Amino acid sequence: SECEMSQVCEFVEIKNHHKPEFMELYTKSLFCLQPPGDTLSRKGILDSMAGGCIPVIFADRQQSLWKLHIPNWKDVSILVPNEPIGEKAVIPYLQNISPEKIANLRGNIKALLPRL
Repeated sequence: SECEMSQVCEFVEIKNHHKPEFMELYTKSLFCLQPPGDTLSRKGILDSMAGGCIPVIFADRQQSLWKLHIPNWKDVSILVPNEPIGEKAVIPYLQNISPEKIANLRGNIKALLPRL
């Protein structure tokens, strides 16, 4: 995958790690890639937010999850448009996000945490 070949991305296999290790990684990370699997929801989305990491989602439908707790996903996550940027361009896409937008997203996540 793109992440595995990158110097700025750490790919972690679930089967080899425990929750404390994930939480430590979330607290050290700026973005956490959260692609849908068998279902749209992923526990890692909420865990990453709890760690202060901005979730990066890949499906429009993921923005409909947990609406009572997260009314506006655009304020707390990045939606990577699959088609326009291509499969191998997620990291450059994220690197082009302005520091102001990143600070805004992180502030919104922090404000949202008591609701989660």
